[in-house]
Amino acid sequence: MKLPSKEECYALLATYKVPGHVIRHSEAVCRVAVFLAKRLKDKGMALDVQLVERAALLHDLLKTIDFQDFNASFGDKPSSQEIAFWQELKVKYKGMKHETAAYLLLKERYPQIAHVILTHRYSAILTEDERPKTWEEKLVYYADKRVKHDTIVSLQERFEDGRKRYGRLKTKEEQETTARIEHAIVMLEQEIFNPLGITPNQLVEEMQHAS
Repeated sequence: MKLPSKEECYALLATYKVPGHVIRHSEAVCRVAVFLAKRLKDKGMALDVQLVERAALLHDLLKTIDFQDFNASFGDKPSSQEIAFWQELKVKYKGMKHETAAYLLLKERYPQIAHVILTHRYSAILTEDERPKTWEEKLVYYADKRVKHDTIVSLQERFEDGRKRYGRLKTKEEQETTARIEHAIVMLEQEIFNPLGITPNQLVEEMQHAS
């Protein structure tokens, strides 16, 4: 299995002009995912910690194609060159979300990473074809849901934030689907933490002790 080095991951992030706040989010997701991966491996689970790390760093590689207004994203104001580059990406991957676009971009060179990225899409957990199945996929998916911007929070805080931002825009059917997704994520959380002997609420404290 061919994986990029961490340096190569950061080179890709630079090549695709990923904004600083997205990189900081990805780094936080990476810390959570790698911590959990190492703990699960210590418990005898078969998984590739390096794959988890590299996929977490790159999971939002093409996040900018989802932006509706490039200037509205928090952080440093983007340059005209960055905006032009992101607009080209939106045209190239028209109609796609960032997970699918990154999968297409990376699948030939790094197929394992590409598939982990594809399965971190929020609603993927409800679909048989794209739901996270391996430990690597599950950990990147879950860690992404535990990080709000670049801060580790509870699932409930992430869920509540999503409802505040998008709930009023959803139909009743969409709200019911969201509830099913949230339930599936909670079940995934239990699957991850049951072997570890700690609760999800202890995650931050345990990470601090380990660092």
